[in-house]
Amino acid sequence: MPTGFLTPVGGLADALWVSDQRLAELPPVDVIQELRGLVASQPFVGLPEQLLSRGFVAHHIARISLSLDRHPQITAAIVAMTASPWAGDEWIAVFSRLADRLESVLKEENELGLKHCPLEVRIAKALRFIEAHFDDPDLTLGLVADRAGLSCSYLAHTLKRRTGQGFVAHLRCHRVGAARRLLEETVLSVKEVAAATGYQTPRQLERDFKRLNGVVPTSIRRPIASD
Repeated sequence: MPTGFLTPVGGLADALWVSDQRLAELPPVDVIQELRGLVASQPFVGLPEQLLSRGFVAHHIARISLSLDRHPQITAAIVAMTASPWAGDEWIAVFSRLADRLESVLKEENELGLKHCPLEVRIAKALRFIEAHFDDPDLTLGLVADRAGLSCSYLAHTLKRRTGQGFVAHLRCHRVGAARRLLEETVLSVKEVAAATGYQTPRQLERDFKRLNGVVPTSIRRPIASD
């Protein structure tokens, strides 16, 4: 932005210049969140401040829009937001609607890109997600499939074919394996181990542990050495 234009509102201009450098390095979704914060917190009291701030916001919104396949759909809204005579809450409402629209388009673009990934990539993503989140008691086949861009039926079939186990059995192996390591290597109680490995109650851990190991969890607990 030209220095002469920034001079009348130097303090705000300096802050926006710093923000401009930082936003250029952020992914689009994060940029929108930063702009939401700026619009919500900036006191647009004078016309110079309003024009400068609107230009800054419009610049970054346009940059995001140009990176999307359907950016012409958003161009008119950007022009309206920049040139509108609205002030204060009215302008913030216009920006918020545009930001909502951009976030929706970004989400659709991301989902579309994920669906175009090779199946092997998505399957590997699903397996990594299970391995990283098996300790979440709310982990479900549907959640994993959604994160990997796969249907539940396809993921269930693929897991069975690749591992010889369905989703529930595969998840059980991760949880029981982690529980066994904690029981052997730490002094955590069975209740604490259950909570740390995705079980809602110790009884659930005991049931699965005995199914896979033939013994109850406490039977493999190493005795703590006494002084």
